[in-house]
Amino acid sequence: MPDISPQDVANKLLSDGFTRSGPVASSLSDPIEDMPMVVPQMDSDSSESEEEEEAAPDEQALPEKFDGEFNWDGFDGTQKLQEQNAQLLTQMDAKDKEIDELHVLMRAMEP
Repeated sequence: MPDISPQDVANKLLSDGFTRSGPVASSLSDPIEDMPMVVPQMDSDSSESEEEEEAAPDEQALPEKFDGEFNWDGFDGTQKLQEQNAQLLTQMDAKDKEIDELHVLMRAMEP
């Protein structure tokens, strides 16, 4: 494959087949330089080092054990709602098909 100089590439891009429609940029901006960044501040008053924090288990991350009775009343209602929702979705699909058929009929009736 022959080596093409940057000037040859520029000449090909500036030929009649490639037309410029916008303004000419004198220089391109640096997208990383233009992007604002947020840097979090670290608490320097911490008495523990990072190694100690990693080694210590996080007590708040453990879920609490539920000791008590759970009332299952009302879950039958959710089953009924799910069934009704499924029926409504089926009806909606049928209506969508009917609308599509009506669109086809309207297009066929156009002059």
